[in-house]
Amino acid sequence: MMRKILGRHRDIAAFGEAQLVNDVIYRQFPTWIAECPGRRREFLLRAYRRLCLTRFYRCRATWRVNKPFIRIWNRCNLFWIARFQDSESAFWRNPVVLLIERAWLSNRVQERTLSLRLPGATQAQVELGYRGLYPFMSRDAIEQSFGILDALKDVTSIEESHRICGRFWSAVFASHARRNDKKLWAEKSPLNALYVSFLDRCFSGLRFINVIRDGRDVACSNVEYAWGAQDVKSALDLWAQQLASSLTEQRKLPPDHCMNVRYEDLVLDTAQTVRHITDFLGVPFDDAMLSQPVHRQPLGRHRSVWNEDLEEYARSRHAPLLREWGYL
Repeated sequence: MMRKILGRHRDIAAFGEAQLVNDVIYRQFPTWIAECPGRRREFLLRAYRRLCLTRFYRCRATWRVNKPFIRIWNRCNLFWIARFQDSESAFWRNPVVLLIERAWLSNRVQERTLSLRLPGATQAQVELGYRGLYPFMSRDAIEQSFGILDALKDVTSIEESHRICGRFWSAVFASHARRNDKKLWAEKSPLNALYVSFLDRCFSGLRFINVIRDGRDVACSNVEYAWGAQDVKSALDLWAQQLASSLTEQRKLPPDHCMNVRYEDLVLDTAQTVRHITDFLGVPFDDAMLSQPVHRQPLGRHRSVWNEDLEEYARSRHAPLLREWGYL
């Protein structure tokens, strides 16, 4: 809902979810390239460009796809991670391994697997949810933006590599905004809240909006949609852990870089809350933002399904956090 409200603004193109924090490879790449010997950086850059062309943007959720297949697919990520982390190992000079690698990275294989790199992906890839840069940019714009990454060949510090990667990602998102006749961009990934210090190292002047919701309602949604917890108590514990982690991350940044917004305030007092948000972002208020439909049904949804045992568990384990945000 926050993404859709921001996307109604005349100057903001809002979308989600890029893989910058969802995928460990994107999070670790600035460190890997800075620590890699100079003679190996060219290979890492080629592999990274291919990764961007195949898995940069998650356009749909993956839970509708066959789960055993997803597990196999995710294990393929280990190939990339191992290659990036230990590119000097003798293992990677083995002729058989090199043959497999060249075959896997070839256009023929990439264009015929679920890591399609061409526009017009198959339905299977759409269901898997992975897309490369093509939803954001034209081929010419992609090649131009890739030129930003060439500076990584000569980086001398991890801080510098983070900034270069940030400039590349910013160019991608800015290109997407221009294609939608917008000046600014906003990206929504739930895990962003846990990595704001990483994102702040990459982007200059970024602003973070963290949406906080009653953990009991979050737990109900988590279990209903199978977002990582098998039962309500575990889902509530996960909410508390991630909220605490997000607040710890925020303390690493200047106070004016982060804004916490209660989901309930966004629903019940939309106009005033949206005005606070635009003030924080430094953009003019746009009445069009209030045209986004806001539904109240999800508020307090836990009351219809929780029993006394669950409520006692919530109060005994997480009362301070629930009380801090006005839920008790």
